[in-house]
Order: sequence, then structure tokens, then C-alpha cells
Amino acid sequence: MKIARVILSIGVVSVLGFALAQAVKQVSVSLAGKSLKLDSVIVKGKTYVSLEQLKKALPNPVGGANQAAGTTGCINQMLFNGAWRFRVQKVFFSVEEKTWFITVELRNAMNQSAMAFNNGSEGLGGDITLSMASGNTLNIANVNETQDKILLKNLAPGAGVVTNFEFSADSDADKPTKFLWAMSAANNSSKAPLSKEPAFRVDLTCAK
Repeated sequence: MKIARVILSIGVVSVLGFALAQAVKQVSVSLAGKSLKLDSVIVKGKTYVSLEQLKKALPNPVGGANQAAGTTGCINQMLFNGAWRFRVQKVFFSVEEKTWFITVELRNAMNQSAMAFNNGSEGLGGDITLSMASGNTLNIANVNETQDKILLKNLAPGAGVVTNFEFSADSDADKPTKFLWAMSAANNSSKAPLSKEPAFRVDLTCAK
């Protein structure tokens, strides 16, 4: 019996040694919008990376109020400023209405119901602007609708709203290049957990 146990133990060590002896290769992966290079091993045709590497590479879990803040990005990229998740979904021009429409998504990332007004944003939409290729800046065209659709809309934790910001223009000749929602601590009387740079800046010339 003792001999059998010794042989079994040697077999286990041999298997473990074989697995550890596999060549360590670096693999490129994309997690939470971040490009990472991680050490990996291949066992029985499957690639494995260690949890320790992932923890070090991504110290904050994806999603929830602990998500790493990032407030600058491209179209279709979800941004986070400590209190809100925000994304520009698309940009289009209506010839009939002579209006640029910016379709946006705003989600409450806090643990209590809240509206954008006084939780980073002012109530009249003056902190929401569109920069054009010519260098001109456009302001929100319909303040009342913007208030009803998003600024004064009370959202439960995790809830969101998808709507359009409207910017009047004579034609589509002058293309929008940048979108800015200048959320700031100055408009945070409700004490939302905003990051140090809470303004959302979106480059409309790139998409994810």
C-alpha cells in the first residue's frame, strides 16, 4: 500500500510538473475598454491566465459605483464619472428640422434615485454644447424638452434614459466634432459622488 501511494504521489507531481513546464506566452486581451497583455499557459488546448494578474490589471470591478472613472471617449463608448454612466449612441442631421440630433444614454450609477440636475448638471442645459468642424459651438435648441427628457427626470439606481439632444443648424455642411456635457462640482448641491473630472467629453469623429 505504501509503495502504491508513493507511485501515485510521483504521478501527481509529474502531471503538475508537466503543466508548469508549459511555455508561458503573453496574450493580448481587451477588458472594460482597456488593452492588457497577460501571461498565459496552455493546458489541454485551453489558454489560462491567473486571477492575480486580472486583479492587478483591473483593481476596480467593472460596473457599479466602484467602476474606474473615465469621462473622455468616442461614440458608443460608455463613460463613467462616479455618479453617472453616459454614452453618445449616434449623431444624425434632419434636413426637414434643420437640426443635429445627438442620441445619448444616461444611467444612474448611484445607490439612490436621482436626477442629473443638481447632481452634476445645471438645470437649463447650458452646460451641454456641440463643437463643430468650423470651430463654432452650438447650444441646446429646446431647453424645456431637454429638462423633461433628461435633466429633471428622476432615475432609480441602475435605471437609464435614452433621448436626443437637439442643436439647430442651417445645414449639415458644418459637421459636429465634439460633444461636451460639462458636469461639475459647482452644480452638485445634492452631493453626488462625482469624480475629480466629471465632465463628459465625446470625440464624434471616432466610434467604438
